[in-house]
Amino acid sequence: MSIRKLTALAAVPVLAVSLAACGESDDTTSATDGAAETSVAEEVATESAPGTVTESTSPGADGGTDDQIVAAQHDLPREVSDYTGEAKSDMGEESVTPDEVERVLAAANNKEAGVDIEWDDDGYWEISFGGIDIDVDPYGLVLEVDRDD
Repeated sequence: MSIRKLTALAAVPVLAVSLAACGESDDTTSATDGAAETSVAEEVATESAPGTVTESTSPGADGGTDDQIVAAQHDLPREVSDYTGEAKSDMGEESVTPDEVERVLAAANNKEAGVDIEWDDDGYWEISFGGIDIDVDPYGLVLEVDRDD
């Protein structure tokens, strides 16, 4: 067998593998891009939440405020789901009852006069009403409680 034939026999499998790898790469990229587009579309559909309340002072580029745009991505919980150990301790020290905490959250959801609601960048709502301040996450977990003196 001549060297030319050996070279040709060795080159054919290498070339076939290279072409197959390139073909798979394109198919994988298309499938990944399609999945990413679907994922983004699902996120956009779930991010707009009716009944979200916030107050802010910084104007956004589109007429809304930066805090409103961020807060619109997070629902204000309708009810308290639980309390952290710190919140329970705060309630004891500040003489705040669970009913009072629930009343503050209800006032926020009903947009009552005198309620102050702000989204904190750390991932929770800060709500003040009737001399009581609560920090609550989007799932209703109360993180901190404080009574204004």
